[in-house]
Amino acid sequence: MLTVSEPNVGGVKAYQRAGFKLEGKLREACYRDGEFHDKLVMSVLKKELG
Repeated sequence: MLTVSEPNVGGVKAYQRAGFKLEGKLREACYRDGEFHDKLVMSVLKKELG
């Protein structure tokens, strides 16, 4: 399980390529550069890995 800031598009894509699935969203959970950002909660199960 991990969290990643939604604006980190490259990170989200990398985690998806690694097999992580979106579990949910923590709305405005991160404050950076004067703005609130959503955090995405992603996970992968051992049985889903190749």
